[in-house]
Amino acid sequence: MDFCRIRMMDNDNQALDAVLPRDENGCGVRDGTAMTITEEIYWSDEANKTCDGLYAELTCRVYFKAHEGFNLTLRDGAICLLPTDADVKMAAPAYPLLESAYDLQHRAHHLADLNEVATPSTAAGPSRRSRGKEPPSPQASEDSKGGIASLQLLNEILLVVSLCMYIKFWRLRNYPLYPMDWPVVGMLPSLVANLHNFHDELTVVLATNGCNFKARGPVASGMRFFVTAEPANVRHIFTSNHANYPKGEDFAEIFDIFSGTIFTIDGEAGRQHRAMFQNILSNPRLLALMASCCRDKVVNGLLPFLTRMGSTRTTFDMQDLITRLVFDLTATPIFGVDPGCLSISMPSIHVATAMDTFMEVGLFRHTMPACFWKVMRRLNIGPERKLAMAETVMHAFIREMTEKSKARCADLLDDVLAMDIISANPSVGRDDVLLRNVLIVHMIAGRDTVGTTLPWVFYNLARNPRVVSCIRKELAPIASLKATALASNSISSVVVFDPKETEHLVYLQAALLESLRLYPPGPIERKVVLADDVLPSGHQLCSGETILISIYAMGRMESLWGKDCHVYRPERWLSEDGAKLRYVPSNKFMAFNTGPRMCLGKDIAIAQMKTIVAAVVWNFDMEVLEGQSIEPKLSCILQLKNGLMMMVKQRE
Repeated sequence: MDFCRIRMMDNDNQALDAVLPRDENGCGVRDGTAMTITEEIYWSDEANKTCDGLYAELTCRVYFKAHEGFNLTLRDGAICLLPTDADVKMAAPAYPLLESAYDLQHRAHHLADLNEVATPSTAAGPSRRSRGKEPPSPQASEDSKGGIASLQLLNEILLVVSLCMYIKFWRLRNYPLYPMDWPVVGMLPSLVANLHNFHDELTVVLATNGCNFKARGPVASGMRFFVTAEPANVRHIFTSNHANYPKGEDFAEIFDIFSGTIFTIDGEAGRQHRAMFQNILSNPRLLALMASCCRDKVVNGLLPFLTRMGSTRTTFDMQDLITRLVFDLTATPIFGVDPGCLSISMPSIHVATAMDTFMEVGLFRHTMPACFWKVMRRLNIGPERKLAMAETVMHAFIREMTEKSKARCADLLDDVLAMDIISANPSVGRDDVLLRNVLIVHMIAGRDTVGTTLPWVFYNLARNPRVVSCIRKELAPIASLKATALASNSISSVVVFDPKETEHLVYLQAALLESLRLYPPGPIERKVVLADDVLPSGHQLCSGETILISIYAMGRMESLWGKDCHVYRPERWLSEDGAKLRYVPSNKFMAFNTGPRMCLGKDIAIAQMKTIVAAVVWNFDMEVLEGQSIEPKLSCILQLKNGLMMMVKQRE
């Protein structure tokens, strides 16, 4: 095949040079060229074959078809479609070099026109793009050039805007030093873009900005935030000047299902509710009942289930199992009735799912301007529709359990029932709505702390066999005494530890605290500023601003926990000799809150977790299934998004 240099004319009668191969069949189709650009074009002039074009450092593939009855040829220095039975020249139009999306679309239209020209029906007469067409007038040429210039200017503006947006997102991706503060919408786009990995992204931002930064939402939304993970600020907000930092009305609106309870109220009413609950939770008979319920559920529910799973080497969802266990542990002392979620039949747990929904929609409300979610609530759409359904389920459960509790009270003559929480709340018993909300709060508080923490504990233990060995070493003296007693009575070899026996086991507690540091059940605390104030960090706060305390980030700050802050290492909680727990101030470790709002059920929760973890660790080897995605759910509590699939094997 040889080549020939030819000259063609474009629509403005400008000369275009091209080098085209030529052989016995003639020349091929020309594809988009620029002024004085030399190019090589390869073609096939056989019917229904495609042509490939290479030009000006830009390669593209375009498709032409030499329709039946036509030949591709070169006549008078121009590329033509020539009917086999006619001598009419129809020049193929010239196309400019691709410069924009508009040009691409424009060229596509030209190609369509070319195909129309190539059909037999149009071959009988001259084409509107024929060689004999009158050249455009100077005015038309000027208008055409002006239109093209305007389109190119618009394209350049769009290109600059796109480039700026790309740089901003690239910066966020590679250098997340500070969330991007956009015009009008504030930091909302940055929040939404990183919502799937919210806590880890927030940790990086805080770590690179001295544990503090300010953020704002869309204009007129009223969303002004100060985010902190600095212990000195936490002490000031929660202890030194706590009266200036209530939860606020917005918080009460977000969690309106808990209206009127200790979870949402501040001031004197909050102190009264707190005193009442403190009195209830310090009742020795209630504490004994809760300890008895915990042991009973471990013996008759948890361990038999794990034994069945271990004997068949069946995988199971540890988070689902713990949810069932802790739901029963929480509801039984409150109502005096066992819901039976952890039973052989493994019934549906719609109520636990409804409680999860409260926390998921709560996070959604936190991140959206109030006007958005209020409109959705009014229209009953989206997450608000899901929340309304969850409230219906929860209210029906509370009503059913309350009726069962009252029936149980009528059947029994002794005063044992005074130990359950309904009997211990006469001040709220006269208000059905308030009583219902109080019971929901008790269910949430009792379930979410232990139920959210334990799956993470077992996840960490399964990945750290050294820690499991240390816990077993601490349990061994107690277990050996129990094993001797069990053998003498011909009882099952499964060992269960009582709260009194695990109370002083420091390494076991250190393992729990270390998991709580890395995976706190409540990863964010929210406060509002009443009066202007200055924090110990030097930041000035204005009335009405919202403060977010990232407990999750605080547990991963290198400045607080050292270079191994991301490592699961219980020894950081122990004294040098390992004989006792090291003191860590609550404003540094906020898993149980701090100051006047310290968690009232902290000791109960730790005792229950010790009993459960000790029984599982001593009796079973645990294994986390490989390949599963371990990440938090988008919620106000740090649940696992996809559960925790595990396998166990009973120890000899």
